This record gives sequence, structure tokens and C-alpha cells, in this order.
Amino acid sequence: MRAFAAVLAAALLFASAAAAETFVSNKYGFTADFPIAPVVGDERNSETTDAGKVISRSVEIKAESTGIYTALVTVDSYIVPTKIDTVTTLKTMVRMFVVQLDARATASKPGKLDGFPSRSFSYETPDHQTAGDGVAVIV
Repeated sequence: MRAFAAVLAAALLFASAAAAETFVSNKYGFTADFPIAPVVGDERNSETTDAGKVISRSVEIKAESTGIYTALVTVDSYIVPTKIDTVTTLKTMVRMFVVQLDARATASKPGKLDGFPSRSFSYETPDHQTAGDGVAVIV
């Protein structure tokens, strides 16, 4: 049983197409719209304790058209009860996302998404070839 799922969604490059595919995940408890049918990746270990015990697993759900857009949801599910600081965790999720792209956050602000703590953000790479918006949510 998971303590919560953290979801990070971001669109890379400026997608102009309207969302055409609704993805429903009963397993992870969310619904998201994608421009095309997404591909669900394999679950993998995400976080561990100092002793090496796995405490969370993550999976990516992604739809992309190379050079045009990438729509991505990453779900990180805690598999053991884990106490977290939501403010720090949301900031860390945004930072980890932009670091993976060698980008920088151009805006970031806390909020709520369907009543859950969230952090909306925008990002851009130094060469200005990749930019987008995202939201980190703790459910």
C-alpha cells in the first residue's frame, strides 16, 4: 500500500496540438490528457533508506513527437509509510526535473491542484531549444 504518489507532469517544447487522449490510471489514481496515446514505462526503484531498503518506486507515462513535444507524467509511489516535508519535496522535484534536462526553472510557485499541494513551474534550456511548463503534485 502506498503512502502517497507524487506526480510530475511537464510538456517539453511548445506543444500546439490539443490533448486528444485521456489516460486513466486506476493503479496510480490519476487521469491525464495527452496529445497522443502515451506509453507506460516499467516501474523502477526510486528512493531507498540509508540501509538500502527500497521505499518508493517510480514509473513514467509519456507521449512524444521528436522535436515537437514531450508530454510526461512521472509517478513516484511510496511503498512504505514515509513522512515527508511537502514544501521541500515539491521544490526538490522541480529542481531534479530541470537538472535532468540541463535546463533552468524560469518560474516556480506553490499552489494546489484538485486540493493537493503542488508547485507549478516553467523551464528553458540554455540554447532556448527546449522549454515548457510543469506541475509537481503530492497526492
